[in-house]
Amino acid sequence: MIPDPLAILAVVVLLLPQAYFLFASPSFLFVSLAIPGVTVLLRVLFGFYLRLLQMAAGASALAFAASGRFAVALVPVAVGGGALVARQALLAGFDRGVEARDAGEPAGVERLRQLHWLAMIGNIALLAGLLLAFPRIVTPS
Repeated sequence: MIPDPLAILAVVVLLLPQAYFLFASPSFLFVSLAIPGVTVLLRVLFGFYLRLLQMAAGASALAFAASGRFAVALVPVAVGGGALVARQALLAGFDRGVEARDAGEPAGVERLRQLHWLAMIGNIALLAGLLLAFPRIVTPS
């Protein structure tokens, strides 16, 4: 079957924020999260990535719905919903880690590093899932 061009565009739009985070986030592994400026930049990166993922998921869902593939439109809706929940939980956890770090607790910096790794692993899992499903998503049934 011939791939649907609108579906390809919708998937690419959904993949762009994930590619951005994939390339931007590892650089924070090489700096200490005990530095306040670094943690501010990392928090902004998390917030921007997840907000961008929500918007891309909405645009992708609309594109699938416009092409008449309502069942497939549920995939980006689920991604956007997951990004909404992840953004609230991740940023709240990040703020608690910063507060602990500022209070002098060494576990605060470790918690920030764990959240960073969690976000990177989650992004890679989502990216891999979408790339593996790409042929099925873009080909109309």
